[in-house]
Amino acid sequence: MKIRIALLSFLALSAPAFAQAKGSGTQGQFITQLKKMEESAKNDVKALLECASYAKRHGLTKDQDRILNKVLKLEPENEGAHKALGFVKYKGAWLPKAKAEAAEKADTEAEMKAKGLEWIDGVWLPKEQVEDAKKGIFRFENEIVSKDELKQLQSGKVRHPRTGELITKADLEKAGKMFLLADGKWGDEAEANKYHSDISRPWAVRSAYCTIFGNAALSEIEAIKAPVNEAYESAKRLFGGREPKPSHRPTIYLASGTEDYKELGTRVGDEGSSYGAFLSIAEVEFPGLTPARFAVLNSEKEWTPFYARHAMGMAYASAMAADAGVELPLWFIRGVGGYAERFYTDATAAHFGRGHLEKGGVIGMNSFLKNFAINGELDARSIGANIYQAALVLDFADRGGEKACKPAFQALVAAFEKGGKDVEKAIKDLEKALTGKDKELREYLAALIKK
Repeated sequence: MKIRIALLSFLALSAPAFAQAKGSGTQGQFITQLKKMEESAKNDVKALLECASYAKRHGLTKDQDRILNKVLKLEPENEGAHKALGFVKYKGAWLPKAKAEAAEKADTEAEMKAKGLEWIDGVWLPKEQVEDAKKGIFRFENEIVSKDELKQLQSGKVRHPRTGELITKADLEKAGKMFLLADGKWGDEAEANKYHSDISRPWAVRSAYCTIFGNAALSEIEAIKAPVNEAYESAKRLFGGREPKPSHRPTIYLASGTEDYKELGTRVGDEGSSYGAFLSIAEVEFPGLTPARFAVLNSEKEWTPFYARHAMGMAYASAMAADAGVELPLWFIRGVGGYAERFYTDATAAHFGRGHLEKGGVIGMNSFLKNFAINGELDARSIGANIYQAALVLDFADRGGEKACKPAFQALVAAFEKGGKDVEKAIKDLEKALTGKDKELREYLAALIKK
């Protein structure tokens, strides 16, 4: 299912130019008046252009073209006449637009081929990038980008130094202290924060690995870049270093506080919003991105960095699922989120592990995988225990060395290369391998806490 939330389009739209209204009178009167104007104009180019303009305003198209061609006989390089006839200048010659575009396309193709570039999926690329491009992975300089971003960057656009938004090079100096709002208007940071405080027109800020939307202040959004990037690297470990395609770039949303977080939970969330981060229940269309599920996190002082990591982990898992074309079980998605949040270092995992023991320790795996839930019926203690154990299970399968679980986990990681039913089967095989491993999991947790 796909839904669309109201998001600010950062493209400035110019209002349509309205043609001047026709004056009052009959067609015959217009023709008579035009004839008088032409007789008076004689060979005066400026006056003839006024005649052509009059003819256009009154629907005398053939007369307009005839007069413009007369101007060109008198003044072959008259720019206004050429443009009014629909001509464009290419390599010093005025050509009909279609011919100019065809000539430019042919010249560009010859130039690109001479440079050893190949035309792949709508863009010119070096041969060494062709195979990646076939997989939906494009590069511009040292940055991995989507195809749409590559086209814009190749056309000369640059990134805003604070938000990473693509803007024209002419606006780069202005972007040092200003931000694009709407309808081509710019404002300072205070004005922009006020404008984006509405959840229907959030900020869009690009980190190294994801796009962060949010109605919190820009400084608050920038503050979670570091934990979000760290979480990306943590989640990446669980997938054997495999990353989502640029078209499924992970997307998260930072709410400005509990009230906005609850509203987003009502709009796009489910019972998972009872924790400080949740994944949208449906795909959402964001500018420049393929429709995908996105993760939302609450802003709660010291917990914000942890929720940011958790959101990034879930968004990463969701992006990998989108690449593979599968639905992943909730325990796995929350497990990746919990791993990015609470297992990014062994010390952090041990700290939360001691808390897990205080909450009752390892939950029996038979019921844990079947009945996993994050919802409002559970108290905070139970929610925390479920999140930690889901992460612990993945860490155990990855690093525990258990003779059945580790191969099953490795097979799952490899299955993401093929996608589809291979991933679904590998998930079931991993769940089967994990079932009944209560003792081994407890021993792994005890060893982890001692590190």
